[in-house]
Amino acid sequence: MESKTKQQRTTRDIESTLTSGEILLIWRRRKGWNQIDSANYHGVSIFRIKLAEYDKAKDFKYRNFKIGQLSPHEKCLIYRKRNGITQTELCKMFGCSREWLRLQESGVVSCSKLLAFWENYVSNRTK
Repeated sequence: MESKTKQQRTTRDIESTLTSGEILLIWRRRKGWNQIDSANYHGVSIFRIKLAEYDKAKDFKYRNFKIGQLSPHEKCLIYRKRNGITQTELCKMFGCSREWLRLQESGVVSCSKLLAFWENYVSNRTK
């Protein structure tokens, strides 16, 4: 069976297929840190953190973080990142403001409609 690309992964296996960069991103956001804080913690530049979060820093070494189960708003963030869609593009597709999207992806407000949007979007792309 052919292996799935990031964009083709189903909604059922998102947590079991997180990349090292995605884990680093979720860990940082759960700490309430920005990329500067994360860079200081790891003793690297902000540029290295950005590369690591996008899985483009092959030699970046960081602690093997255990993040457990993703919350719905974290899933929404991962779906957007995996599909290479910016916040501005998603706002046009979903019909909301960037601030409203930010609040949903941060877990401040309910993201149930956004999560349903992503599950439908991913499901339609894998057919």
